[in-house]
Formats: sequence, structure tokens, C-alpha cells
Amino acid sequence: MPKPKAEKTPQRKPGAAKPRPEPKPGEALRKKDLIDRVAASSGAKPGDVKKVVEATLALLAEHLGRDEDLTLPPLGKLTVAKRKETGKGEVLTLKLRRGGAGAGAGAGAGGGAEKSGKEPLAATDE
Repeated sequence: MPKPKAEKTPQRKPGAAKPRPEPKPGEALRKKDLIDRVAASSGAKPGDVKKVVEATLALLAEHLGRDEDLTLPPLGKLTVAKRKETGKGEVLTLKLRRGGAGAGAGAGAGGGAEKSGKEPLAATDE
């Protein structure tokens, strides 16, 4: 009688979804690094994250190509300041406006009731 075959569990490559060390100042964050870090921080599969990141980057490039502003908290507001055609492609000079002090943690998450003068929908301790 033949031996029953043991089911193989998929083996991950060592470090496949683990974040790489933080880039050094002046070092670019590459797409592969971004995918690895998002997968590690979200717990999602790297293959699924890759599809989402690539679709997001394509959409951002499309909007910037049409000179449309991008407002993406907590990153900030991104606008095309200059555009120049070169022999190697198109060069965009972008302007990124980030929020000032205090605009990070509570902004957009119900933390603006004090500024607008409106009553919040729920108490802050709920």
C-alpha cells in the first residue's frame, strides 16, 4: 500500500514580507520596499498588496499627468508646479504642502469641532 503524501505547506522565502531597514536619509523608497512594508504592517498577502499599490500608483500618475491636484491626508496636497518635455520623457516639478503643527494625529478624525464651531456628533470619550 503506498504511503499517503503529506500536504506541503507553502514556504515563504525568508524575509519576503518583512520590512526592510528604514532607508537612510536621501535614499529613495522603492516600490518593492513600499509593497513589503505595507504587507508587513497590514498583515495582507504581498501579492494582494502589490496589485493595490500598483493600481494606486497608476491612478496617481494619471491624475498628475492631467495637472490635477491630489489631496491625500496625511501626506498632504500635491500640485504640479512645472512640466517639461525632455528627450527621455516628461519631467514634473511637484509642490507638496503638508499640514502644520497639530494637523497630523487628530486631523480629519473628528478633531475639527473646535475650529468649525459645530457641535460634535458624539462625545469625545465615546
